[in-house]
Amino acid sequence: MDPEKETQVLEPELDEQDQETQESRKQASANDGDKTQTLLYRLWLKSQQKRKPKPGRDGAEKSGEDEPDEEDASEPTFAQQASVISDAKQTAWLEDSTGDGILDLWQQWVLAYRIQGQTYDPFSEIEPAEQSESPEGSEGDAASEEAGQSDRLPESSKENERDHMMTELQQAAQVRRAHKQLDEGESNKNALLYFWLSKDVMTVWMFAFPPLNGGMEMTVDAVDARLESMGVNFGINRDLILQAVSKRMYFKLLPIAKGQPPVDGIDGRLENCREMTVKLEEENDEEQNVYHSINQITRVVKGTPLFRAIPPVEMQMGINVQGGPVRGKTAKPVMMPKIPNTQVSSDGSMLVSAIDGYLTFENNHFLVKTLLVINGDVDYSMGNLEHSGDILIYGDVCEGLVIRSTGSVEVRGMVESAQIYAKKNITLGKGINGNLTGRLEAQGDIRSNFIENCEVIAAGDIYASSILWSNVSCGGSLHVTTGRGTIIGGQLAVIRNVEAKLIGNGSNRYTKFVIGSTPQIVEKQRDLEQQVADIQKRLREVLKDLEFLKRQKSLDEDRTRILGKLRLEKPLLQMKERQKLSELGEVCEIIHNSNKGRIRCDVLYSGTSISIGSASIVVTSTYYKCNIYYWEDEVVIGTC
Repeated sequence: MDPEKETQVLEPELDEQDQETQESRKQASANDGDKTQTLLYRLWLKSQQKRKPKPGRDGAEKSGEDEPDEEDASEPTFAQQASVISDAKQTAWLEDSTGDGILDLWQQWVLAYRIQGQTYDPFSEIEPAEQSESPEGSEGDAASEEAGQSDRLPESSKENERDHMMTELQQAAQVRRAHKQLDEGESNKNALLYFWLSKDVMTVWMFAFPPLNGGMEMTVDAVDARLESMGVNFGINRDLILQAVSKRMYFKLLPIAKGQPPVDGIDGRLENCREMTVKLEEENDEEQNVYHSINQITRVVKGTPLFRAIPPVEMQMGINVQGGPVRGKTAKPVMMPKIPNTQVSSDGSMLVSAIDGYLTFENNHFLVKTLLVINGDVDYSMGNLEHSGDILIYGDVCEGLVIRSTGSVEVRGMVESAQIYAKKNITLGKGINGNLTGRLEAQGDIRSNFIENCEVIAAGDIYASSILWSNVSCGGSLHVTTGRGTIIGGQLAVIRNVEAKLIGNGSNRYTKFVIGSTPQIVEKQRDLEQQVADIQKRLREVLKDLEFLKRQKSLDEDRTRILGKLRLEKPLLQMKERQKLSELGEVCEIIHNSNKGRIRCDVLYSGTSISIGSASIVVTSTYYKCNIYYWEDEVVIGTC
């Protein structure tokens, strides 16, 4: 049996009388040419004559058994209409002629045999269980329950297959009913068994029509023979077959064989061994100013388990009803993530930290970073700090000390005239009073409550509640909008924008702004230009030496060695040249866009000098709600 077909109808073996009848029909069909004298043809003929009666010689209608003298060319031929049956499609003439075949056969069977308890609706075994149920007291209910209510029909994903089965059953019932209508004198008809093998070869369904006119009931041998011819040898429900035969369970769709479904494998997974805080949290100081603070961290030490590998659960093979293997979903093994500063345990079951630090989550990746925690003040007893990682200080930093970090630095207390250098961010919980010697320098952002008498350099943004008498260089934007939001005195160079509440004061203190450029940007431009010039000079020398050595007919050992070095140095110099030219282009782009920055403030006092791009202005009056920008080679003081 071809498992690719959605359904397949297999008729039972014919007894001797049926075989004789079939032979006689074949002979009649051969004598009649293309118009095969089959039951379907006679049924079609009867339908045509019923729709278009023809008068006989004596004026009476012709009998339904006579053929029409000439078929109407406009009407479909029998071959055209009967071919639809093989495609499991309904035909109007067959439906009109026979009506509801299954229900009619079931009613005739119940009335003829008066089988006690057989009062269930035959469609209850064909339609889905939730749409119709068999009445109580129906024979075979126990067998159906034993087969499992969920297995009475294919699952919803096989709805087309179920519909196809229903269509073929209806047509088969109509044809079988027509035997009784058109061939009352024919011999008895035995029970008729229909079998379906599901497309996935996991289920065999059986539907039995009862015998006609006292024919033979279905037998276990007939069922076994049919299963054997289909190649079904696994999962056969012997109890259900015996019950179906002994209790004459006709008009029931029974799953008489079911394969063993496979068990899908379960992929391996990683189990987190630590609770993590994956982002910086905000906290408020005593003046209700908001700052970001690493106040909760997942600290780890060397050897701390971070992730545990849960092994996969292997897939278990299934078996279809023909004894063939059925594969399930294959489980995927777990892959240990590649996290810096971690290592796999000796048994391979866990990922552990290789250093002392903390676990964080950045850019969709887990990272283990080093962290130095100082639970008190950084004073002279401790001295300067230099750490390859992040630093968290819960106390103050005394004057004169230097702190250097390759990561971020957070100070919860006060910073006096100290110097702090960080490759990433600097966060000060209270602020800094530099006394003209303090310095903050970060390649990321700087956040502080107040900044006074200090030099501040940040490649990113700067956030503060006040900046007094300080020199500031900001590679991003300057935000002084919390607390008092005051900027008084000093020189401030900002690449992008400045936001503040008050700039200057009523005493006309000199405050200078340079928007669009910083001393660091200008210095970086000069440095990159010098580096590019040096690289290009060396590259010209290398090319000249290579050309000279290539022209030589023979080279001694020393010159051969020099030639090899030059050949290696040439691509390295070319790569460095491209890299430095790219960096120089970025810096030049920043300087080129220097006139796009703005200053926004609530109050702007006189005595403030502002330069944007190539234009500058000295404020001589007090302005409110200011929006200061560059326009047509001038600095314009507008309103917000």
